[in-house]
Amino acid sequence: LFSPAMFLVAAALIFLRLFPLAARISSWVTARVGSAWVAVGFWRLGRSPYWYAWPVLLLVLASGLAVVSGTLASTLERSNQEQIAYEVGADLHIVPGSRTRIEAGQLKALEGVDGVGPVTKALRQRAVYGTTAIGQDFMLLAVESLAYPKIASFREDFAQKPVKDLLARLHVNIKPDPIYLPEGTTEIGVWARTDPPVRNHFLWAVLRDPNGRNMTVTLGPIAGEWTYQSAEVPQGIQGPIELVSLQTFEQAGPDGGHPNLLYMDDVQVIRGNAPGGPRVELLIDFEEPGLWTGLPTSDGLDTTYGMAGEPAGLGTAVIGSAPGRTVARVVMGRGTDNGVRGIYRTATAAPIPVLANPLFLQATNAREGEPFVAAVSGAYAPVVIVGTVTYFPTLDPLRQPFLIGDVDTLIEFLELRGLSEFRANEVFVGLEPGTNKEEVVRRVRLAFPGANLGDRTALLAESVVDPLAVAGW
Repeated sequence: LFSPAMFLVAAALIFLRLFPLAARISSWVTARVGSAWVAVGFWRLGRSPYWYAWPVLLLVLASGLAVVSGTLASTLERSNQEQIAYEVGADLHIVPGSRTRIEAGQLKALEGVDGVGPVTKALRQRAVYGTTAIGQDFMLLAVESLAYPKIASFREDFAQKPVKDLLARLHVNIKPDPIYLPEGTTEIGVWARTDPPVRNHFLWAVLRDPNGRNMTVTLGPIAGEWTYQSAEVPQGIQGPIELVSLQTFEQAGPDGGHPNLLYMDDVQVIRGNAPGGPRVELLIDFEEPGLWTGLPTSDGLDTTYGMAGEPAGLGTAVIGSAPGRTVARVVMGRGTDNGVRGIYRTATAAPIPVLANPLFLQATNAREGEPFVAAVSGAYAPVVIVGTVTYFPTLDPLRQPFLIGDVDTLIEFLELRGLSEFRANEVFVGLEPGTNKEEVVRRVRLAFPGANLGDRTALLAESVVDPLAVAGW
């Protein structure tokens, strides 16, 4: 920043040392070869050289001040641009009110505005490391890991590796091919038993409608002997219904669950509109390991899924049951998630990948590649650190630990219990060059009334660096 000015000062000091010598040499030369008036002038200059050096020094200092002002102004302007880009995170950053939900229709409406580029949703939520209230709290920011880098700016010093490449690691498809209930399903059931039996221990089936909303169907208390348990499926839903999880519930605290084994076999449905009358159809036979994984609890990843041999004659009492070789075996410890335990379907059986900042690693002693459980709005999520970032837009890396995840992957998992509904609570908008920003802002205000709007262009216009003010420093 100050190198050009320091160079000019150094040159001025050297000039002051060499100027008297040059003046004496000039007077000696002109006395022998020059005219009288020239010789007299150089004699005068040689006798008092420093008298004429001060104007030169003044010019040098003025030039140095101009160089410093110009360099500092451009540096401050660039610093302001980068700080604002970091603070806003995109061209526009929309934070709706606490009661405003971000729906897919709102995002599509913004994408339809002329000049609007990618529109991405995000979820910002305080979370806790571990499963207890005394764990280290941190900020969890989930973005669309592939779309967000298209509208955000990352500097090379944000991480040891390119941030775009690190974000690409978060885009993992944990959702397997869905298990849909056949059209016209009126009832769902499953064979189940627990060992040892537990009083008031209920079996749930979590279903999802085409709009992504989860529904919990109670199949009744689980007995100590093999029993077929069933319940009616909610009607009036347009489109396919997906089975996403099989869970149990007992009225217990975080670590108050009864350790036991849950056995299940032959998930079946009844189609009320089948040709020729109601018909029983087999949905899951548990003859293959499948893509099931235990839900995290207050004791961490203590629920495990496996297979066991099927008892002879199981299922013969119910029409449509299929005798086979194996049944599902779920090992459950004392930990629960507000009384809930169970299994869910996943394509990878791996925790949710996240990025962490160094302060998070220091505060929690977590390590890259080692899974752990985080509590997010009362729900437990299994996560694993796959990379480290020092800085990430809109987050303060010096005051609070943070994790970065993929918004779709995170919400997909948090809603597995079927007890809570999670939605993105922020929107990042990218603009094309030459966009009518006023029109975009108007449409944003209509779609998100009362929202807090961060506008990178407006903030840049308000932070113009005044060269005169820089010179005054």
